[in-house]
Amino acid sequence: NDLYKYIEMMKIRTSMYIGEYKLSTLYHHINGYLAACSFKGIEENLSPRWNLFHEFVKRKTNFYESTSGWCNMILSQCNGDEEKAIDVFFEYFDEFRKGDEFATFLRTLVPKHKLDWDFDKATDILWYNYMELKPIIPELLTWLRDINWPVARPIAKVLQPMLPEILEELKPILLGNDSTWKYWILQVFFVETKSPYWRNIEEIIEQLTFAPSEADSKDEVVVLAMEIYHSYYIENEKFESPNIIKIRKYIDTWQRFADTYADTEAYIYEWQNDMDGRRLIDELLFTIDEAIQQIFLRELKTLDAMVKQKTFEVNECIWGEKVENERQYNRLAHWFYYRLNQNVFDTEGGFTKK
Repeated sequence: NDLYKYIEMMKIRTSMYIGEYKLSTLYHHINGYLAACSFKGIEENLSPRWNLFHEFVKRKTNFYESTSGWCNMILSQCNGDEEKAIDVFFEYFDEFRKGDEFATFLRTLVPKHKLDWDFDKATDILWYNYMELKPIIPELLTWLRDINWPVARPIAKVLQPMLPEILEELKPILLGNDSTWKYWILQVFFVETKSPYWRNIEEIIEQLTFAPSEADSKDEVVVLAMEIYHSYYIENEKFESPNIIKIRKYIDTWQRFADTYADTEAYIYEWQNDMDGRRLIDELLFTIDEAIQQIFLRELKTLDAMVKQKTFEVNECIWGEKVENERQYNRLAHWFYYRLNQNVFDTEGGFTKK
């Protein structure tokens, strides 16, 4: 029950096995063998896989594509001479089994530069599984340093389904110093696919989320790591508390404020409502799990910086001195109650810049 051993036997006494020395007869005989294995539920672990022989012959015969099948391609190369064709078949089969030519071919799939990718390469590489591409996967991954390179997206398409197998290859990248590369690895393999396999490298994701390097923060690696971490812990039922839902709602509102209204709002009562929403976030954060709290705090840090950039400090609390004293607001803990934009400052009056 080994096709390759059977072909080796047929090579020695071809006519005894198939009746006549013709490639087309051998082709149908091999197909019959494969059909019988399929009917009996027999799966052969052949290396290299037999269906790759079509691609192998395509390259040997310089055919544009392999859809006509190995038999027709060899017959065409031999001008229909069946006996010559069967000799060529056995010659090609020996090369195919050795794998030397396949290893040489694999090298052609590795881009030489960021524009070095065409339809043929993109099509050829889809034929191969992880074990067959394993020798060149580290080199393919180097072309994911920037997903905007023409070679990057086709390579990502090939490697994404192999994530469980290539996790070990990704670890040194995510633990390395190239923050741009880290960003695209996280984007391609975890954010885009929403893959649960990030749990297999949870310690690395936690490190990127809670203890990022300066470069990781600058290049927004921390943002993606946080999104991956957040996608599990916020959506997982045991963390889906009412307060988390409220925090998410208030942060989304704060995001809209930071993006749109922080420098355009003109009415004090609207401004006060927005700042009250920011205060509620702080109050609710202390009611949830510390790990989730840290995720929200990192998100808030970015939004708060945006708001501060579009506003300025004033000497007075926006709610007035009476409310300030009653509710014990202070400039350190409630900084947002002591800031205005120019529109509100001009419209309302009664405030002085600090």
